[in-house]
Amino acid sequence: MGTLGRKLRNKVLRMALGGDLYRRLTGGGGEPKNGNPDGKMQKIDWSMNNFGITDKNIGYDGKFYIIRPLPNRPAGLFSWFHFVLSHIIFAVENGWTPMVDMKNYRTLANEDHPVNGTMNYWEYYFEQPANYDLLGCYFSENVVLSDTEMLAQYVPFPFTYYRNTALIAKLHAYITEYMKFKREVIVRIDEYQQKKFGDKKNIMAVMVRSGKVYQRVHHNIMPDNQVVIDKVRQLLAEWRMEWIFLSIDFAEGVDEFRRAFGDKLIVIERARLTYDYLAKILSSPQEFLKYREAPLGMEGVENARYTADLLYLIEVVLASRCDALAASLANGAAAAVELNGNQYRHTFFFDEGKQPVASSR
Repeated sequence: MGTLGRKLRNKVLRMALGGDLYRRLTGGGGEPKNGNPDGKMQKIDWSMNNFGITDKNIGYDGKFYIIRPLPNRPAGLFSWFHFVLSHIIFAVENGWTPMVDMKNYRTLANEDHPVNGTMNYWEYYFEQPANYDLLGCYFSENVVLSDTEMLAQYVPFPFTYYRNTALIAKLHAYITEYMKFKREVIVRIDEYQQKKFGDKKNIMAVMVRSGKVYQRVHHNIMPDNQVVIDKVRQLLAEWRMEWIFLSIDFAEGVDEFRRAFGDKLIVIERARLTYDYLAKILSSPQEFLKYREAPLGMEGVENARYTADLLYLIEVVLASRCDALAASLANGAAAAVELNGNQYRHTFFFDEGKQPVASSR
């Protein structure tokens, strides 16, 4: 590594968070930790030639906070959404400019080629929180690398704050200011809203994960589909809703709701798991990796991972634009509530507590 490379790396690793967090972020060495199970650290070639840099004054003034995920963590789009949101709040409250790097720190959903002109997973869907070039931020005088964990003191996990209107208003304000959708994504959202909602009024969003399969430690307990169907039928009458916009992650669930509500049901056609296929990928690491390459039903589709996440994002945004919401407590529903900003006429949440940790003997 040349002099310029060492100088750049020293700048990037000049932590403003104190020695303990510095060691946590770097593993006591000189490079950011990868976090992969094999314990290998992610090496970054800091030489300017590696980045194709000819202008030695590429950096910016100011203090930059680079938000970086734990690479290859099995997390979904709205898990990353809340991870980034928590770090944006932390950065802004400390006077730093947040930027998101999901290019050098890849998620499992990164494609192997550019999407919407970028290799940065965050930029597939969102603008950067600030109007800077990410590479230039790395070459700036003051740079802080984020921790790779969710900051639950800013965005609590799991989603239990649905009654906290002040916190929801705060999160809504941060999302509005720092997490703007890409223009291409806005176009697709608006297209789907016109196609699915048109001039319909009194639409209730129903967002649910099936209790049959989603009983995970440290997560909220999910209700059974039939419990949700019975409650939704009651709420339709009480709230005088005319339509149901369904967000659900299993194909069997769509069938159950369609049998119950017929033509009142509005659904986005997208890739969904089946109960049997979920059991298969949970029992086989090889099947899980194949699923991450292309969700069920999207094998061979170009940009399958991007397309699957985009349709789910559209589903969540449309749910946030409905008149009412009935939801189980999961990340997608939390995002809908935050995007809505306390504007629903009615809400109901299936709060059945948190999944207990199994006791050891």
